[in-house]
Amino acid sequence: MKTSDWLIIVAILGLMALRIAAIVVSPLGLDGEEAQYWLWSRTPDVGYFTKPPMIAWIIGLGTFFFGETSLGVKVFAPILQVISALLIMRIGRDAASPSAGRIAAILWMTLPANALAGFIISTDSPMIVFILGALVMLTPLAKGRRITPLAAAMAGLFTGLAMMSKYAAIYLPMGLFIWWLWQGRHDRTIGVTTVGAYAIGTVISLFPNLVWNINNGFVTIRHLSHNANLEKSKYSILSSIEFIISQVAIVGPVVFILVIIAIIRARHDPSSRFWIACFLPAITVVTVQAFFSDANINWAIASLPAAIILTAVMLDGAWRDKLGGLMRRLVIVGGIIGIGVNTALATGMIIVIVVGSLGFAAPASDPLRRLKAWDAHAADLKSFTVSHHATAIITERRGVAAKLIWELRGQDFIVELVDGDGIAVNYFEQHHPWRALPQRKIIAVNEESTPPQLAGVVWQGKNAISSHQISTARQRRLVFHYGIETRN
Repeated sequence: MKTSDWLIIVAILGLMALRIAAIVVSPLGLDGEEAQYWLWSRTPDVGYFTKPPMIAWIIGLGTFFFGETSLGVKVFAPILQVISALLIMRIGRDAASPSAGRIAAILWMTLPANALAGFIISTDSPMIVFILGALVMLTPLAKGRRITPLAAAMAGLFTGLAMMSKYAAIYLPMGLFIWWLWQGRHDRTIGVTTVGAYAIGTVISLFPNLVWNINNGFVTIRHLSHNANLEKSKYSILSSIEFIISQVAIVGPVVFILVIIAIIRARHDPSSRFWIACFLPAITVVTVQAFFSDANINWAIASLPAAIILTAVMLDGAWRDKLGGLMRRLVIVGGIIGIGVNTALATGMIIVIVVGSLGFAAPASDPLRRLKAWDAHAADLKSFTVSHHATAIITERRGVAAKLIWELRGQDFIVELVDGDGIAVNYFEQHHPWRALPQRKIIAVNEESTPPQLAGVVWQGKNAISSHQISTARQRRLVFHYGIETRN
């Protein structure tokens, strides 16, 4: 490797070290999803109510080495970003040139989405790592070259592991099919053996979760259908446009424009069609989803690797004088500005995590408020619970249950979620449902001055308020209610 390659690797590792240090010193707590994934990790399995199991396995590995601390839960967030940056560097090199690989790595390291993913452990990060692993094996196809059955099987194994991380990885084989229809069948680079090896590899690594879903009534698949919420369609083209525009927050404002230019310019290049095909499924499906219902900003994240490869190849071509005249200068200047803007945003993210505040840039609805003061609430709750000799804590909100279980870890308290209709629609209703037990003393947690209406509970008229500042203009107010269960 050249000196420039080693400099990129050192920069990647240095950024990882900074992010780990920021996690250690940050005053911010876990996100509700992180707390839920940590809870899963305590009971290792090959499937869970709402997600496949990879995230729980990864967090379990982190807490094995670093204990049940924020670092233990989050440590693989920056590590996975290092792995993905190195993989995309390899893919860029194989797709075009070593310099394209370096540009791809720089783009990847500084993306706003990855700056956030360096601190918050989510299902997206391992999914992307395994998608990139599959693309390392599949990149020769983009160049019109055959791959061996072993390489196809390895790509399948990585694809299956990506699906074991998040089912959205299904967009990769969808993209491969689009590429075959568009370009691959003309290149004659894949045959029945290649497809079979890829399919077998995918099924092998996904098989444990498939069996789990069969044994559990495909509960995870049903949850995905529930998330889509298509029965409440709103038919809004504006929502689709808003989703597309929201991707600026994923890749950064200038890089967003560069991605669009790269896709438009590359559409006639046979070798680029592979990456366009891999880009299209996720962004298309979720844009359509936004038209009918709601769509989260990160639901098309599987499109990101292909978008960055295309953009890196274009920037590399401009830098090496493969683009003409004005376009070359615009692309080079845009690349420099785009990377500069994203680097500033990524640096700002580190500062925000360390300080625990957005400072003067914080809006009235500060997004960090959800990560603040839960340790203080838990301390208040513990004191109130102990003083009344209660053994169970009841809440009606999944996010509250997740954070309280995390903050009260190691304590002899049971945290349960009220299931209003008796039909489990999340992990807590499935595994931590409230069931009244005779003479058990409980504490209900809500935001109301009156306790929840729970059959079989006699409230004792004793409560306490836990109020803590969570942003410049807001406080979170939780109310604790003491009661005694009288029947099942």
